[in-house]
Amino acid sequence: MRFFTDGEVDDPEALATVPAGSQVVVVDGFGGTDAALGDIQAPRAVIGNDTAEFRIQISTGRGGAGAGTVSLVIGDQRVASVDVQPLAPFADRTVTARARVPNVAGSSLVHAIVSTAGDAEPRNDTLTTVLEVSPAAGAVLVSTSPDLDSREALALLRGALALPTRGFYRIAPGVWRQDGSLAPANEGEIRAIVRDAPLVVLHGDTAVFGAPRSATKGALTLFATPPEGSADWYATGAPPSPVSAALSAAAWDSLPPLDVASDVPAGEWVALETRRGRRFERRNAIVGREAARRTVIVGASGFWRWRVRGGAASDAFGALWGGLFDWLSGGRTDARAAVSADAVVHAGDAIRWRRGAGDDSVVVVALTRRDATARVDSMMLRFTEGDNIVESRPLAPGVYDVQTTGGNSVLAVNPSRELYPRRAIRSGAVGRGSSLADAPRLRSLGWVYAVVILALCAEWLLRRRLGMR
Repeated sequence: MRFFTDGEVDDPEALATVPAGSQVVVVDGFGGTDAALGDIQAPRAVIGNDTAEFRIQISTGRGGAGAGTVSLVIGDQRVASVDVQPLAPFADRTVTARARVPNVAGSSLVHAIVSTAGDAEPRNDTLTTVLEVSPAAGAVLVSTSPDLDSREALALLRGALALPTRGFYRIAPGVWRQDGSLAPANEGEIRAIVRDAPLVVLHGDTAVFGAPRSATKGALTLFATPPEGSADWYATGAPPSPVSAALSAAAWDSLPPLDVASDVPAGEWVALETRRGRRFERRNAIVGREAARRTVIVGASGFWRWRVRGGAASDAFGALWGGLFDWLSGGRTDARAAVSADAVVHAGDAIRWRRGAGDDSVVVVALTRRDATARVDSMMLRFTEGDNIVESRPLAPGVYDVQTTGGNSVLAVNPSRELYPRRAIRSGAVGRGSSLADAPRLRSLGWVYAVVILALCAEWLLRRRLGMR
């Protein structure tokens, strides 16, 4: 079998499954210089006038790319520019741009634009995503003892909820820094943000602003750091609670130990149960209360060990904290009935939608493309029970205004992935799979040996009955 290709394929590893002896013939294709934007990692929601970080991936084809710049445009304002050095063929490079987000409430388009000398394919030079800008914080984390736990929890808080999130760290008495930029922060302003935020996480000294339930009117997570020398506690189960379903597949034996305090107060439910050295002594690490307002009390630390181990432990970290934050926000992180689930969407890809605040299983979405035709299309999204993600048909490149119950949003569809460089393969032999023309050999069939043995036994018995030796 012989395959002809230009050498750029989406899944080179799949060639190992073709019949052995197959050949790949690479036909020389486009060889000019080309720099394309393969991905942009950006927060989904931010607060106006805050500084946000954008990570932009540049990819090249078989001709490489010359020096140039990557520009970042939010709305109609160019907010950052990064110089790019020449890139080798089939190379990937990620550049980071930090920029102040214009204080324009609503959905803002973010355009990353690469410009290099001699670029031969302009259709893959711009990548667009959508940024939700809010005038106030939807969630805030305040830590008086910054550590890996607080950093990982803040990262997951930003990823789990479609809410603009802020983080503040106290690095010395009276000295506060903002997460990310590490710019100085005023304690009075932090108090005001905590007071008005719908969801607050207090880490370390939970009484830093006085009685926690008086310091804020929102849902509350109290994350107190246990004393040293209590790291011999292992998570062993998740009793029935609002987050137990998310932890139903947790591999408890693979989770690293935690530091657990001995004075965790009682709650209405227990989210995480631990045992000392996996023996009989038991402590509750996380409890929750719903009376008056939703509150989670975390009397353990060391969850970062789950995160950095990766695999099943990292999945358990995401399931635990994602479930807690989702419950604290009431499961209603977005007032809109449905929003796009992916930050970057390409033509030809199915559009993935995430259910928002609505409880209806059927959501009507109206799409209006921003062009001369301004054509309006409508579709129905059907969410099954327990499934918060559904897919719809691909859309042509462009910017679409999305109308649903509860509010509007914006969807940006980028050009097809066919226009972007992909991994290259070379001509030669491929495949380790068996060919359809390969007939099975007799000695590879086990049942043949069984038939031969049975025949010999039958012959021996027959000769004995006849008096033969």
